[in-house]
Amino acid sequence: MENYKYYFKKFCGDSLLINDYKYWTWCLRENQVTLGSSVLLNKACKKSFGELSNEELLELRDVISNIEYAISKEFNYDKINYLALMMIDPLFHYHIIPRYKEDKALEGLKFKDFNYPGPSNLSLFNNVNENQKKVIIKQIKKWL
Repeated sequence: MENYKYYFKKFCGDSLLINDYKYWTWCLRENQVTLGSSVLLNKACKKSFGELSNEELLELRDVISNIEYAISKEFNYDKINYLALMMIDPLFHYHIIPRYKEDKALEGLKFKDFNYPGPSNLSLFNNVNENQKKVIIKQIKKWL
């Protein structure tokens, strides 16, 4: 659990938390690759998909359904990418990147999908301030 606290703080902290589940934590990504980009963390800090327990996998199905429902209802994505890269951080986690054919707007801010329909590029992102992040989280949470 000590490692989880480290990764929770690194990836989200309380200010980016969208929803907390028994085995998973869903947070808004600090860098908004696209509108509603988020990260899903495994609380047990497993290092690979194959290490996940049956209980974690069952809950993962429900969590993914929640994520897809909420982001689809609020932002109407065209596709969604789940990236489990673990290039730097060994904790099993997904970067969840909704994909959009056209620019999206929220609170007067235009969000681009810089590489659509190609692979998500995590180094290209929309600049969003703390208040705008709070609005994105609030908009997503109303569908949970």
